[in-house]
Amino acid sequence: MNLMKYDNKCVRIIDLDNKVFEGNCYYNDKEYNNHEYGRNEDSLQILNIMFYESTTKDVKEIENLSNKEYGSLEESIIADSDLDFIEDALDTDDQIHRDRLILCIKDNINKFDDRINEIVGNSIKDYKKYIFDVDYTLLIPNWSKEDEFLRKNIPFEEQEEFFK
Repeated sequence: MNLMKYDNKCVRIIDLDNKVFEGNCYYNDKEYNNHEYGRNEDSLQILNIMFYESTTKDVKEIENLSNKEYGSLEESIIADSDLDFIEDALDTDDQIHRDRLILCIKDNINKFDDRINEIVGNSIKDYKKYIFDVDYTLLIPNWSKEDEFLRKNIPFEEQEEFFK
């Protein structure tokens, strides 16, 4: 398969699992891939997803993408809710790809809510023994004197939420 002819073209790629990916791609030769990624084979790259020749069943040039819908490419970028990976994908000059990825994120925002809650929950559960000031910059141990002081100074109807 001659992947070089698809450089800087809008393509539809079908991988070995019959998943379809569409987008504007760049050709990377095997020397570049070997140096950068340790894979000695040609590839096409759409955003930050690599499609190696050995994992590609078919490639076709297509008309320009629509920014009104997204596909497998955008879904695969957000699949693991890896915010660094998503940020890299959004850092493109290609407005259509950015629009499609943003649309995909909006439609799947509940995945991010769960993931962010998990990350935040895991990172702050160890701090329940501390009290934060208003802007979360000061931590003090949750000693009984401070706890009692806060109980006396926080309106009764707000205490249940505050002391969860």
